[in-house]
Amino acid sequence: MTYQEIWTKGLKMLQNAGIDDAEGNVSRLFKRVYGIDAAHFIMHRDEEAPPEKQLEFRLLIERRTKHEPLQYILGNCGFMGWDFLVDPRVLIPRQDTETLVETFLDDVVRARPRETLKIADMCTGSGCVGISVQLGLRQRGYDSQMTLSDISVEALAVARKNAERLGVKPWLVISDMFRHLGRYHAILCNPPYIPHEECDRLMPEVSWHEPRAALDGGPDGLDFYRRIAAEAIDHLLPGPGLYLEIGYDQAKAVATILHDAGFTRI
Repeated sequence: MTYQEIWTKGLKMLQNAGIDDAEGNVSRLFKRVYGIDAAHFIMHRDEEAPPEKQLEFRLLIERRTKHEPLQYILGNCGFMGWDFLVDPRVLIPRQDTETLVETFLDDVVRARPRETLKIADMCTGSGCVGISVQLGLRQRGYDSQMTLSDISVEALAVARKNAERLGVKPWLVISDMFRHLGRYHAILCNPPYIPHEECDRLMPEVSWHEPRAALDGGPDGLDFYRRIAAEAIDHLLPGPGLYLEIGYDQAKAVATILHDAGFTRI
């Protein structure tokens, strides 16, 4: 079979399975197996493809037809300009979460701290938030002591690999929220915040494949914010404070929870 025939067959399989951006997906899987970018493909598409690669490509396409996330199939995901390893033990980093990192880094630059910042990234998962913060502070000339914490030992194993690959040395702590954490100038957290009943209505890539414990925020999606608000003050040193990702419609509810717990400048 030619490169064109293999590519077209993979595309039709993804389209028939209802995969969004089927063309982009097949292109990335094609490049992973055959090592051919778009320009090379155009020039050589009528050539015979190595037959030993055809089964490998088909198996990857079949995984994607079952709505397994492309990032899990490829084993990596970009975040803040860095490449993070991901697999079903952790959530796939989202571009929206970059806002959390960027906001924190901007606040640090404005404050110009003189001391080494002690920071915790709670519910760290792949480590994308905490590691990106540590790398971003290094680029801006600030020192930090980063702690990555998660209740999942498997998630922390992924975070450890990402830290090693990207050249940072955070502390890794197995902890149910604040249980085994100390005090920090800043705490960042992207907790589970999807209401329980909505978890099964998410797109198949999420509801079928990503870890449910990292998604389910209880009946109204706010369980973890209540825990954070009740306990965070005892774990904060004077400094940047508490940084949380929230659902698109949760701002008012989370602000009320924090205000009632004694937080200000929300």
